[in-house]
Amino acid sequence: MNLWAFQHSMLKEIGARFGAYLNEHLPVNPLKCEYFLPLIPNALIQEGTGSVRVLRTDAKWFGVTYHDDLAKVQEALRAMKEQGEYPDQLWK
Repeated sequence: MNLWAFQHSMLKEIGARFGAYLNEHLPVNPLKCEYFLPLIPNALIQEGTGSVRVLRTDAKWFGVTYHDDLAKVQEALRAMKEQGEYPDQLWK
């Protein structure tokens, strides 16, 4: 699992390049044309104008992709709260 955190300037860059990306790729494959998040950071690295810093963690990731995942994730969060690893109220 990865999580991206961008400065505002990156969001501007992503937006500025979106139209050109669609103009080039949408006609080629309109059903599968996808603007992948790593495209722009990678382009900036290749151009020599950007960089990415990777922060590692040993924390476990829990994802809810399917409805059946929900109970497992809820139980894991409940256990983390009981152990003091996760706050009772996230948005205080």
